[in-house]
Order: sequence, then structure tokens, then C-alpha cells
Amino acid sequence: MLEYSCSANEISEKTKSKILGRIVKGKLKVFPETPNEHRIIQNFLSVQKLKSRTFEIQNEKMLKVVIRGLPADYDIKKLISEIQLQGFNPDHVSVLRNRRNNTNMPLILVVLKKTTETQDIYNICNTGYFRVKI
Repeated sequence: MLEYSCSANEISEKTKSKILGRIVKGKLKVFPETPNEHRIIQNFLSVQKLKSRTFEIQNEKMLKVVIRGLPADYDIKKLISEIQLQGFNPDHVSVLRNRRNNTNMPLILVVLKKTTETQDIYNICNTGYFRVKI
């Protein structure tokens, strides 16, 4: 979503294709059809220094899962090796923190590339000697 000061015609000229868009509450919503058009629009907006908000491209979305049942001080490197032993390659693993008192919670975020094989991570019941829920 971006401010309406930029016209849809300018964006259409940059992408060299017809784009879909609509105005909602004074802001122009643009719906690029391809990832390449999305990148061109993002580049145009950053060069023009326009305020904008973007969403992840559908084919670049990551699978984000939270593991429950592990202690808050569980070793992340050990967890990564356990996940890799089960056939997954995580891009990012981190312990979630409580915003109020800035302490670790017993929740661990695991980010994976979204494929049909990574959907099997929901079937994991044990990690190390702990029973977990994903």
C-alpha cells in the first residue's frame, strides 16, 4: 500500500505491463502479477522515497512454526541439529521473548522455506528427550 501521490500510470510505465490497483482510504493498493513486477515497483518506490508497505510474495513466503514443550534455556544449536536430523533445514531459529519483562519464553520460532516436504514438521512429537508440540 502506498500514498496516492504516485499514480498507477507511473507504476504501469515502470513495469511495462498493466497493473491491478485500487484506492482505499486515500492510499493506492497495487497488486503485481509477477515477482519481477513486485521488485520493480519496490525499487521505484525506494528511489522516489515514497512511503509504502509491502507483503511477502506468495512464492517467497516462509513457513514459520513455534515449538512448545522445550525449556526456555534449551540450547539452540542442539535444537538445530535435532531438526536437521529429522530432515529439515531451518533458515532461522530463535527463542521468543516476553516483551513485558524481557525474559525468554518456552517457545521457539523455527523458520523454513515453504515446500510440501516442510509441511511434515507438524508431525514431529519428540525433540531430543522432550515431547514437543508444534
